[in-house]
Amino acid sequence: MDLTDLPTFRVVACDLNGQMRGKIVPGSFADKLASGAVRMPLSVLNVDLWGADVDGSPLVFETGDADGMLFPTERGPMPTPWLDTPSALVPMTLNNDDGTPFAGDPRHALTRVLKQYDAYGWQ
Repeated sequence: MDLTDLPTFRVVACDLNGQMRGKIVPGSFADKLASGAVRMPLSVLNVDLWGADVDGSPLVFETGDADGMLFPTERGPMPTPWLDTPSALVPMTLNNDDGTPFAGDPRHALTRVLKQYDAYGWQ
């Protein structure tokens, strides 16, 4: 699926509760996805079940609600046939500004666990 052919597409990352959080970006951003040019506040993935900031979280006020960089997962764009306008959904991971995995992204936590499984020869 060529994202540049679309007027817009959706980039989404999974929060701690398994809910997808993201934004709609113009198709012209497709070439910028791999560079981390699409950004989102780190606090977006660390919300309670109702989508509100977690009381006392250091990710909101203490950091000025700092942004992180979104990078696409290996899964790639997925079609969104339920939408009236042609679009796609691109699963992303959230990273710190220095490129390291953001600890509050559940996809990074899963990756760490799977690497430990591999070390034991588990599947």
